[in-house]
Amino acid sequence: MNIDDPYLKEFGEHFCIAPWAGLYSNGFDHSQPCCVFNEPLTGVNGLTPNEIVNSKEFKALRKNMLKGDIHPSCERACFSPERLGITSHRNRLNHLVAGELPLVLETKDDGTITPRFRYCDIRFSNLCNFKCHFCSFENSSSWFDEKKLIESNVKYFNPNSLSWEPTDKKVWKTSLPIDSILEEVVPNVSHINISGGEPLLIEENYQILERLRELKRFDVSISVSTKLSRLSLNNYDFLSLIKDFKDVAFSASIDAIGARAEYIRSGTNWQQIETNWFKLKDYQSQMNPNLNLQVFQSVFILNSFHAIDTYKYLEQKWKPDNIIINHCFSPDFFTLKSSSQELLKDLYEYYDANAGESLIPIKNQIAQILNDGDYDLKLFKELFETVNFLDTQRKTDFLKVFPEFEKYWTIGKR
Repeated sequence: MNIDDPYLKEFGEHFCIAPWAGLYSNGFDHSQPCCVFNEPLTGVNGLTPNEIVNSKEFKALRKNMLKGDIHPSCERACFSPERLGITSHRNRLNHLVAGELPLVLETKDDGTITPRFRYCDIRFSNLCNFKCHFCSFENSSSWFDEKKLIESNVKYFNPNSLSWEPTDKKVWKTSLPIDSILEEVVPNVSHINISGGEPLLIEENYQILERLRELKRFDVSISVSTKLSRLSLNNYDFLSLIKDFKDVAFSASIDAIGARAEYIRSGTNWQQIETNWFKLKDYQSQMNPNLNLQVFQSVFILNSFHAIDTYKYLEQKWKPDNIIINHCFSPDFFTLKSSSQELLKDLYEYYDANAGESLIPIKNQIAQILNDGDYDLKLFKELFETVNFLDTQRKTDFLKVFPEFEKYWTIGKR
């Protein structure tokens, strides 16, 4: 961990502030402590934000965490990456929502707390104009038409891989009324995460910014995670709404460049993405120096041979304030474990010779998988069949865009 953790001394190395100070929910009416906690903790339908955080499930999670127990979702999403030297969501959140020691100390014996929302991450909808290969219908409405086709046509497909939800609605919306968020949560919040779907396609996200402006809460820190395809919606202009805020982190999800970006994140227009980025750079220099422009770069098996080149391109041409390397842990068939021994050995040699400091944790991860024999050919077959099926549906050609996989692709045919 390379960020200060204000809770480490008081509560130990396994503590996370999310179950105390955070509110996360998605449009399938699931709520959990944060976005990387990969299973629903409690339902939302009919509950207010105050009732959600004092549900029996949240209370039990807090009690167990204070005892030092690690929930399996926390192990997978945060503690496993941390052991490889990767800064986790837990690390970032503990640093971001510092100063809440009294809130934790006031926890009652049964886990009940007095709600004081400091961190808000509401996914109001799955509305999205992208079909990223590693995403799913839960997070992108554009996946809807391919959802059932994959289930019935991919032999090795695991229904848990892409978090399918039993629904016939292409676009979902959370049942949490926007009014309850604007009145119960927003006035006291210290940090808001704006995400999606594609967050800048979702009206409620702009309404939150408007409400913060009405309250003159320019002290609230805001983070936006977007694919960078747009900066406005109807009469809403994102750049106008963030004017005057003292801490805005704009994270562009970029995992590849050019044709590879357009393949991995289907729906990408790379020229438009770059145009929007440099528009943001101009705005930062001329209008709002408090805007922090960063790139969130995920590394997974399909882009693994180009992660270093992508990093160097972004660092030298885009010149972001920060590049965050994300360890991909889901879906399973997209992780670095979804590979063969030969592939991983070649990959390790590539990273050993070329990886800079920021990508050393990925090299370490590859080495650990090799040492543990933790690569999984069944996952690789699932990847092979899913990618080939999507190529047929989308009229694309993976090996044309990623020819380095030709020598390994035969494994999937066995």
